[in-house]
Amino acid sequence: MASPPDWQRLRHLDGLAVLGPYAAGGPHYTLPDALELARDHAGSPGLRLELVRGVDPNFPPDPYGVLELSLALSQRIGEALTLLRVDDPLATVARAPVASAWLSLRLQGDDPERPEHMSAALRWTGLDGAVWVLRMSAHWAGLVHGCLAGDVVPLDASAVLEIEAIAPRIPLRARGVPRAVAERLLTLADAGRVARPLLVEYFAGAAAGLPLEFQGPIDDIPERERGERLADLVRTHFASLAPPSTEGEPLLELRPPEALTSEETEWDLSRPERTARPLVLRFNPLGEAHAWIEEHGEAELVAKTEVPALDTGIVSIALDASLPPNRRGVLETGVTVSVPAKPPHRVQRLVRTATLSPPGDRAEIRLRLAPGEPLEFGYTAYAVVRDASGIESLEEPERAWSGPRLSLSTADFPLRFLPVAASAALLGLADVSATITRRRDGQEIAESFPLTAEQPALAIAVPREEEEPRLGVEARERSGDRVERLDGVSQGLVDLHSFRGYGPHRVDIECAFEDREGEMLAIELAPEGRTDDPAAIGVVHLTPAESRKTWTWFSDSPFGGGFRWRPYAGPGTTPHGWSGVLDGADPLVLQTGATV
Repeated sequence: MASPPDWQRLRHLDGLAVLGPYAAGGPHYTLPDALELARDHAGSPGLRLELVRGVDPNFPPDPYGVLELSLALSQRIGEALTLLRVDDPLATVARAPVASAWLSLRLQGDDPERPEHMSAALRWTGLDGAVWVLRMSAHWAGLVHGCLAGDVVPLDASAVLEIEAIAPRIPLRARGVPRAVAERLLTLADAGRVARPLLVEYFAGAAAGLPLEFQGPIDDIPERERGERLADLVRTHFASLAPPSTEGEPLLELRPPEALTSEETEWDLSRPERTARPLVLRFNPLGEAHAWIEEHGEAELVAKTEVPALDTGIVSIALDASLPPNRRGVLETGVTVSVPAKPPHRVQRLVRTATLSPPGDRAEIRLRLAPGEPLEFGYTAYAVVRDASGIESLEEPERAWSGPRLSLSTADFPLRFLPVAASAALLGLADVSATITRRRDGQEIAESFPLTAEQPALAIAVPREEEEPRLGVEARERSGDRVERLDGVSQGLVDLHSFRGYGPHRVDIECAFEDREGEMLAIELAPEGRTDDPAAIGVVHLTPAESRKTWTWFSDSPFGGGFRWRPYAGPGTTPHGWSGVLDGADPLVLQTGATV
């Protein structure tokens, strides 16, 4: 596999946060720095608000709204590549993998009608794209509608993204009983949820008070460094990302102690281990959409829908799932809802199943309950998958829920989704395909999927318990016969910056002059594939006083990042032949009178 990003190699280059690779030779990874509404080809913002009400206000359903945002992550990946190649001419850049994400809409200040939940998971749709769908009360839908119309309503939005990378290594071993550790962690939590900074502070405290025993030079490790690493341990083994707090801050959901082993366990903190850390991005999607509505009107962004009244005793459960829209290897996803019997009014258990189909992944289940019966039920998420070895039906254990809305994320399904996407710029130059290699029953099974301008992004479904598969990407030059391959990519998100050939390049040139007086060497240099383009050819003059210089060039193709050189021929003389292709990784060292 390609080298994953490493939290221990986090650095900032002119304000850009970049994670270095865990192993040498891997790509560097940029962290996202902004989130905004995506735009379609006509410039329309990616926001849709649906206002739903019943035909008869005296009968259910109660009015509600559905807000859908199409979002784009901003990452200054080109800028990062330029900065990195100053020190490493073969550097490549990728986007840091997002393990999970939540977005929340928040009303600033105190409001008695603020609902408990105004958060939903983001689902990724491509290299930098995501979709957020939230069903909300009529009150909240009215606030959002008012913001779009220009009302001064203190609404803001924030996203919590978890970036997955290798945790820093420290020379310690930690030993403890996971169940006992979880019980101690619960004393720090509120309703089973805890903020990472609180964990860092807790583990940075005196080691004697911690629910772990340590082996190693613990006094030599800075307290903050120890606290961060042990907070990583909690995230990896004891918790998952929870919906943000009402202030939009990230929280972790602790696993219940009874779900963990009571056997003593040892963790070697000097070994590489994947973890995820939160990143918060704040933005104003409603303000962006309001500016567009002022000029074009709201008809394209706001819809008003009337639905038939429900019969007395009928309740509905609105289902939505934040799943990738272009799923490969998935025949069906859905949810089965089970309501226990309620004698004497209802002596039989109610069971209903709804299919969730892309791109919306929304459905409704209607139930007839007993008079005054609360809407409490169990649900089971399932998936039917197919690969080269056949068809398999998978399901999660039943979970309990209550209320008229059930929002699911990928964590609720028995699958992992491996994103594979290619940028429009890369697809404009190459035919791109992705290959996943999996191990089943001791045999390797490989499947390839094309990525096209019509479908540039896919999510390949893999059963959650299956061994980690390998992903590879192949790009075939459309105007030639050159091929570039990325084997074992970290996820499958590739664009021009993923290849060593693309982007800014530089080569150091030096000449060893035998005679220090009156000598000069002039050479011509040209990017690979552009020796016939006079505008691309550069001339470098070297003298004993200036015997070292640097020449830079830019390759707009992933297939040709090298250069050629030849001795300079003055006007009226026959040009020399060009050298073979060189990559610039090593200095170009010449002698006086050098020839190709």
